[in-house]
Amino acid sequence: MAVALIGWACKKDKEPEPTPVPTPYQITSSDIASAGEEYRVAIYTLLPADTFTAGTAGQSKTWVYNPIPFTTDVDTSKFEPVSNHPDGAFYTTANMFLKANNNAYMFLNKQSDRVDLVGIWINMNNDTLKGILSNPYTVMKFPITYGASYIDSGSVVINSTMDYQGQMLPAKYEFFFKMNSSCNAEGNITTPIGSFKCVREKRLEITNFKASVQVLTQWMPVFTEADTTYSYSFWSKDKKWNVAEVKTDATDKVISVGYLTE
Repeated sequence: MAVALIGWACKKDKEPEPTPVPTPYQITSSDIASAGEEYRVAIYTLLPADTFTAGTAGQSKTWVYNPIPFTTDVDTSKFEPVSNHPDGAFYTTANMFLKANNNAYMFLNKQSDRVDLVGIWINMNNDTLKGILSNPYTVMKFPITYGASYIDSGSVVINSTMDYQGQMLPAKYEFFFKMNSSCNAEGNITTPIGSFKCVREKRLEITNFKASVQVLTQWMPVFTEADTTYSYSFWSKDKKWNVAEVKTDATDKVISVGYLTE
């Protein structure tokens, strides 16, 4: 009897086995597109009667963006090796580039912990503008996982000339970028091409542009533009890209829903 009681007491005082903590779902550098990969995103702009929302923050969330009305608005992102661009040698720290539109290219440096915008190439008014950022701008930071966040900024100044009121004058083009990123949710998302486990990243991106000409010894602004974008990116290992991107206004009201077409 005594031996049995001692054995029972020892079992009672024994520390319980710890509950295994699941490995958090995370996107690393190797899970994201590299040079040579292309993605096509269909973008649906909401109508007043649509009820799509961005949803709340947290874990084990579910997002359903299906069905989505048919749209012909498709945005293509194609990552290419720097050697494919005629001015690629100018961007010595880049290892791939992305065509932003018909007249602009972004040169990127993909590393194990981040992707930096290191240079831009723009054709503006038949003038080629090539610039390298003095402080590279981080457009993606790894791992992308629930709870991760970062703030970063970057800028570039490109000196050129401009035809201003019939005179060729020294010109200066200034670009400023800022990012505020927070991965505030994870869960499962359903789009027209399937269901995927994902991390949701909330992004606030600001781009400011200013063009100036030099008159005598003074710089005079001739054009300014500011753009602020609010969006949610749903990153998944399954597609090596964000399977959906939801753009909103400042109040979190959804403006458009983009999703991979394949």
